[in-house]
Amino acid sequence: MSAVLAPRIIDSHVHLWDRTVLTYPWLDGLGIDGPYRIDDVPTLVAGAKLEGFVFVQAECGDSESFDEVQWVLDQGARRRPGLLRGIVAKVDLTSPAARAEIRRLGRVDSVVGVRHNIQGRSRGFAQTLQGGVDELATQGLAFDLCCLATELDDVEDLVESCDPEARLVLDHLAKPAVGDVAGFGAWASCLSRLAEAPNLYCKLSGLQTELHAEATGCSKDFAPYLSHAIGAFGTDRVMYGSDWPVCTLNGSMGEWAEAVAAAVGDDEAAHRKVFRDNSARFYRLAGCD
Repeated sequence: MSAVLAPRIIDSHVHLWDRTVLTYPWLDGLGIDGPYRIDDVPTLVAGAKLEGFVFVQAECGDSESFDEVQWVLDQGARRRPGLLRGIVAKVDLTSPAARAEIRRLGRVDSVVGVRHNIQGRSRGFAQTLQGGVDELATQGLAFDLCCLATELDDVEDLVESCDPEARLVLDHLAKPAVGDVAGFGAWASCLSRLAEAPNLYCKLSGLQTELHAEATGCSKDFAPYLSHAIGAFGTDRVMYGSDWPVCTLNGSMGEWAEAVAAAVGDDEAAHRKVFRDNSARFYRLAGCD
C-alpha cells in the first residue's frame, strides 16, 4: 500500500447521478444504478482528506445536459457545501446551437469545462469538434477528451488543429487495455506524441475498468501505464482522478489513489501537484489557491 503524501486531494473526475431524476441509458445492466449523490462521495482517500472534486458529466440524455448541471449545483448547495469545486458539462459540440450553449454555461460560475465523448465514433469525428473547442477557449472553459487508445491518432489531429490557447485534458489515459502487452507500445508512442502539446494535460484515472483478460487489477498492472504517462507529461501536467463511482465496478477510490501514489513515488512536492494543485490550476478552480 502507498499512502498519498499530499495532505489534501482535489479529485479531477467524479460522476454523480440519480436515475429517478435524469436518464442514463448506458448504465443499464452495469450494476451501478445508484443513486450516487454528493454526500455519498468518500472524503478520506488513502490517508488524505478530499478537499473537493470536479464533477464530470455522466452522459445523461442529450436534452438533459443543462438539467444535469442544475441538479449537481443543487446537490452542492444543499449537501456538504464546498466539496463541489467545478463542473464539466455535456455539450454537443457538433450542434448548430453549440456556441449559444457554451456561452450559456460560461455564465454559470461553477462550470469550468465541457466534455463531448469521442469514444466509439468513426474516424475523423474528433476533427468535427474543433470549432466547439475553439469557442470553449474563447469563453475560458476547458475541454475533456474522452476516447479509446485506438482513437488517439484522430485526437492527435484535433489537438494539433485547435487554438493553442485551448486547455485540453485527456481522460483515463485514453483507456488502454491494461495488461495487453502487444498493444502497449502503440498506445505509449501515441501518448508521447500527444504530450508534446503544452496545452494538453492527462488524467491519471479510469484504468480499473480497462483490464485486458490477463490483468488482475492489482497495482503492478497499472504501474507501466501510470509511469509512462507521468514520464511523458511530467508531474506538472498529470492529475489524479478517481472516476468514482465507475471505479467501484472493479476496485475502489482508495485502491486507485494508492496505485497512483505508488507511481508518483516518494516526492511530496510531486504528490501535491498530482493530487491537488494541477487540477486546481488546469480547471481554474475558485478558492483553491
